[in-house]
Amino acid sequence: MKILKIFLITFSVIILLAGIGFFIFIQTFDLNRYKPQITAQLSKVLNRDVTIEKLSYQFSLKQGLLLSIDGMTIADDANFSTQPFCQIKSILFDVDVMTYLREKKIFVSRIEIDSAQVQMIRNKEGALNVQSMAYVNKASQSAEPASQQSTATASPNTQPQEAVSPSTNVKTAPMVLPELTIKSITIAQAAIRFVDETLTPPLTIPINAVDMELANFSLNQASPFKLACALWSDTQNVELAGVIQYFMDQSQVKISDVNWKTNLAQWPLAQMKKDIAPLAALPMDDRWEGQIDVLVKNMVVGPTGMSQLSAEGKIDDGKIHLKQLKYPFENIDVRFDANDTTLNFSEVFVRYASGKVIVKGVVNDYLKTRAMQINGALEDILIGELADQSTWPAKMEGKVFGKFDITAKAASEAVLKNTLAGDVKVEIKEGKLLDINILKEVLSKISVISDLENKVKETLPAEYQKKLELKDTLFSKIIFDGNIAQGVLTIETADIEADEFLVEANGTVDLNENLNLSTRFFFPPFLSKAMMDSVPELSGLVDDKNRIVIPMTPYQGKLQNVKIYPDIGIIATKVLRTTGKEELKKAIFDAIGIEEEEPPAQGGQTSEQPTQRPEAILIENILDSLPIFK
Repeated sequence: MKILKIFLITFSVIILLAGIGFFIFIQTFDLNRYKPQITAQLSKVLNRDVTIEKLSYQFSLKQGLLLSIDGMTIADDANFSTQPFCQIKSILFDVDVMTYLREKKIFVSRIEIDSAQVQMIRNKEGALNVQSMAYVNKASQSAEPASQQSTATASPNTQPQEAVSPSTNVKTAPMVLPELTIKSITIAQAAIRFVDETLTPPLTIPINAVDMELANFSLNQASPFKLACALWSDTQNVELAGVIQYFMDQSQVKISDVNWKTNLAQWPLAQMKKDIAPLAALPMDDRWEGQIDVLVKNMVVGPTGMSQLSAEGKIDDGKIHLKQLKYPFENIDVRFDANDTTLNFSEVFVRYASGKVIVKGVVNDYLKTRAMQINGALEDILIGELADQSTWPAKMEGKVFGKFDITAKAASEAVLKNTLAGDVKVEIKEGKLLDINILKEVLSKISVISDLENKVKETLPAEYQKKLELKDTLFSKIIFDGNIAQGVLTIETADIEADEFLVEANGTVDLNENLNLSTRFFFPPFLSKAMMDSVPELSGLVDDKNRIVIPMTPYQGKLQNVKIYPDIGIIATKVLRTTGKEELKKAIFDAIGIEEEEPPAQGGQTSEQPTQRPEAILIENILDSLPIFK
C-alpha cells in the first residue's frame, strides 16, 4: 500500500508539473515567431500575397482557443490592380477545444470580422479579380505529383474524383476533413467597392456599412443569414435575408430564398449619377420613389462568376421626373424576372398625367452586351401635359397615341447610340393649333400674288369662308411614321390633315434634338378649283392630282425653334412660268400693234375658227425657248 501511495503521489506530481509546464508553454508561446510560415501557406492557398501585422491567442480548457489576427492584407491580382484586394482590421476565432478532443469535431463558437475593405473588379473581358483566387498558381502545380495536379486543375463544376496511386494503381480515398460547425459568423462595418470596366466609363458601386450575421454554418449544409448595407448612402438602406450554402468540392456558393425589400426614396440619386454614367445622362431630377421587392429563388456563384440564377421582383408606386416634361411619371408598376443571362420585363405600367405608358421588354446577356428589345404604347397623353408650351412658337392641343418597337445594345454610351434602332408611330387625335389659322397664314405669306387672301375668299364655299375667320386650326388627322437607326429618328412620313389642307413632311431628328425637315402644303382638288377660278395665277402651282401645291422652306436647326414658311422664290418662279409668258406676250403684241389672231375672211362663215398670225407664232416660239418658261 505504501508503494502504491508513493506511486500515486509521484504520478500526480508528474501530471501537475506537466500541466504547469504546458500552462507556462501556452502562456509564453509567441505565435508571431511562425508568422512567416503562416503567411506563406496562406499565400499559396489563396494564390495571392498575404501579410499579417500581429497574431495572438488565449487558451483555456474551459473557454477553448481564442485566436486573433490583426492587420491582415490580401494583395490583388497584378493583372487587375496594384491596390490590395482585401484589408481586414481584425479577425477573431473562438474554437471549442474540448469538443474536438471528445468528438473529433471542429466546433467554432464564433468568428468575428471587423472592418474588412474589399475591392472587386470586372475587367473589359468580363473576368473578375476574385476568380484567380480559386486556382493554384501554375508554378506550384508543376511541382506537385500528377494526381494532385489533376485534382487542383479540375473544373469548378466537376465532382471530385478518387485519387489513384501511380505506383500501385490502387484507388485511394480523398482526404476527409473533420466535421466543421461554426455557430456564428459576424461581419461588422465592412465595405465593398465594385468596379465594372466592361462599361465606358467604368461603373463603380460603393457598398458601405456592411453588417452580416451567419448562423450555424457547416460544410455542405445550408445556413440562414442576414445582411444590411448602405448603397450610395451614409446609412444602411438595404436589408435582406436568406439561406447560404458552400460546396467545398466545387468551390461554389449557393444562395437561395433571399428576400430583398427597399425604398428608392432612400437611395440618393445625385450620388448615384456620379458613379453611373448612363444614369447621369438621363435628364432626371435628383429624387425618385418606389418600393422594390425582389425574391432570389436560387443563385450559384463560383470561381468563374455567376453560373445560375432564378429571381423575380416588382416595383410598386414608382415615381420619377424628367426635366423636359411638365409632369412626373407616377404609379410606376414593374414586374420582372431574371436568370443568369436574361432580364425580362413582363409588365411595365406608367401613369403620366391623364395618360399612360405600357411597356414590355427583355435584356439579353445583361452582364456584357446588354442587348435590349423593348416595345410599348402611349395612350391618351394630352399635348398640353407633355411640356411647358410658353416658349413654343405655337401652342397645341390634342391627345397623343403611339407605338414603338426598339432594339439596342447598352454595353457603353457609344455602342448604345450606334445600335439604337426601331420603328415609331405617333398619332395625335383631336388636334388643334391655338391662335394660328394655317390657311390664312399660308395665303397671306404668298406675297407674289397681291391680295391673294381676299381674292380666294370671294369664291370659296361659305363653310370655308368661315374657316378663314377662325382663330385656331382644327386637324382631322396627324400621323407620324418613322424609324430609328444609329440614334437618329428618320420621319418617313408625316401627314397633317385638316378639311381645307394637307401637309406632308419628312426629315430627321438626332439625340441632340437637331432637326432637318422638308414639308409640302396641299389644297384639296375641289378647293383648288375654286381658288383658281378667282386667281388664275395659282394654276401654275397645280400638280397631277389637281391640287394646288405650296412649296415650303426647308428647316435645319433645333427642334424647339422650328419655323416653316412658304418658299416665295419657288412660288414666284412657278407662277411666272404659267402667267408671266402670257403677260409678256400680250405686252409685246400691244407694243407692235398687232392682234394675236387673224379675224375670219369677209364673206366667210362666222363659225370658222380664227387663225393665229405668223408673227404671233414666231413670238410664242421665241418665248418658249427661254429657260424661265420651260
